[in-house]
Amino acid sequence: MIMGIATTRVIAGVISAFLFVAAAPERKLTDAQLHNVLWCIQRKGPEVGAPLPHFDKESVRFRYQDGLHSFEFGGHTMTVGKDGEVELGVYGPREHTLTIYDIFLAEEGDKTIVSLGHPSSFSRYGHSWIAGDNPGGTATGFFMEQLAKNFSSQEVQSLPLIGLSTQPPNVSCNR
Repeated sequence: MIMGIATTRVIAGVISAFLFVAAAPERKLTDAQLHNVLWCIQRKGPEVGAPLPHFDKESVRFRYQDGLHSFEFGGHTMTVGKDGEVELGVYGPREHTLTIYDIFLAEEGDKTIVSLGHPSSFSRYGHSWIAGDNPGGTATGFFMEQLAKNFSSQEVQSLPLIGLSTQPPNVSCNR
């Protein structure tokens, strides 16, 4: 059994090393979409065990990237994720903690549907992110750790908490 776990870790490590070599073009969210997503996390996050972290008492700080990734593996292009998926990392105080949310966005007429997937939490130790809560197995853990590292290359953004107190029009939040 130990050999199986070690083999799984090596395979997952190899896959995660290739995962972000050729990421799909980045999806840019509008300010309204970001507001909708953060409002839904604030509202539904506690139900999935991950309330919206606050960077300080007045704002949230976050990075995001498209949840659809393509990579080369064994001479083939493989794609992981789903269309409409966004990986959103929200930081706690001094960027020492990070919660990554899988977000799924859909449009239904004039209504935006925001669905929360399983969140993962991390703590910073030096320059490394150490996984806390992880919704999947070993391979998911390696993927999420790689994702946490790759967020540092994304533009960091902040929004005031006061703007998240009002429900956006035409948005529905699911978990």
